[in-house]
Amino acid sequence: MKRKLLFLFSIITLALNANAQTISMIGSTSPSGSWGVDTDMITTDGITYTLSNVSLTSATDPNTTGLKFRQDHDWAINWGDAAFPSGTATLNGLNILTLAGTYDVTFNKVTGAYSFSGTQTVIHTIALVGSAAGGWPIDPQIDANTLTTSNGINYFSNSITLTAGACKFRQDNSWSTSWGGTTFPTGPQVDNTNDIVVPTGGKYRVNFNRNTGAYAFDFPAISIVGEAVGGWPGDPGNLGPIDTHQLTTSDGETYTINNLAVTTAITGGGAKFRQDNVWDTSWGNDAFPSAASSNGSNILTQAGTYNVTFTRSTGAYTFTSVLNTTAHQKALCHIYPNPTQNEWSITSPNENILSVTLSNVLGKTISTSLPNSTSATLEASTYEKGVYFITVETASAKETYKVIKL
Repeated sequence: MKRKLLFLFSIITLALNANAQTISMIGSTSPSGSWGVDTDMITTDGITYTLSNVSLTSATDPNTTGLKFRQDHDWAINWGDAAFPSGTATLNGLNILTLAGTYDVTFNKVTGAYSFSGTQTVIHTIALVGSAAGGWPIDPQIDANTLTTSNGINYFSNSITLTAGACKFRQDNSWSTSWGGTTFPTGPQVDNTNDIVVPTGGKYRVNFNRNTGAYAFDFPAISIVGEAVGGWPGDPGNLGPIDTHQLTTSDGETYTINNLAVTTAITGGGAKFRQDNVWDTSWGNDAFPSAASSNGSNILTQAGTYNVTFTRSTGAYTFTSVLNTTAHQKALCHIYPNPTQNEWSITSPNENILSVTLSNVLGKTISTSLPNSTSATLEASTYEKGVYFITVETASAKETYKVIKL
């Protein structure tokens, strides 16, 4: 009888295990380090799940970092809660805000109770200090320009304002441990005890490795993409991997691009700014031609040629029409009637017109003529209704005018 009971118990246990759902941990701070890769846990009863000796990193943003438990590798059933190292997870709850370390993990599928027991990694603070970073420390003080980390090794700041001067990295608001270098923007090449000399001020992105003392300062790349400026990433007009329309900067804060041909936004289209040719960081607003900040929407552009200014810290942007810029100068020529149904007459009061080019809102050239006279005529009756651009060139200047065909 005893053997029969043991056999029956074994059969029931195997059946429970066979029907147990898969429970896994997933997230940026989980063992996989990814929101797309699960780390499966172990169970003997289909209720309590465990995993031993797992390495986790620290959550830095409650909205995008941390980890959760989920069932059968699917988001239909998932649990979370912000508390750490223990708490009660709820369905579709918040990300668990882990701290870096090595842990034994337990999760109860029925109650949602979880615990992480083990050793937390000591996370030191790293800050950039010096005359280039607001002034050398007057200790005791809490350093202002701190970098973030998820593992206590690689530290990062997306934006630190520096001026021309010297700086060093230091640990835990003290000179007991610090790092420098002899080169900029990357180092150290030889010695890590000297001050790092910053030759030009700006709003820098900073990377630092605490184990090696390696550092890198740079300005992020900012581009503008979208069907209104030639194509979204991957489209024929913007195949990548480097976006076609890169803005330029001298300080990492204000970015510009001039003479950008823009079309009118269609439904679901328009344009956006993005950083480093990827979508991790992007900016947009449905306002046009300017906005004081980003709300994540596509920019609802209007056709024209623009000089564009973008501010990285705020997401503010301005599209200034090249036509408006030249309108305040002495007109190179006069175009009339505008709008027209039949033709445009072009006259120049001072110089011969060397060339006249008609293009559409996509920037495609429709016709070119070489009048070499103070007047010219462009036939318009055969063209579709809409906005066009006439570029007039003389020996001393070249200007583009917006015209309308009725």
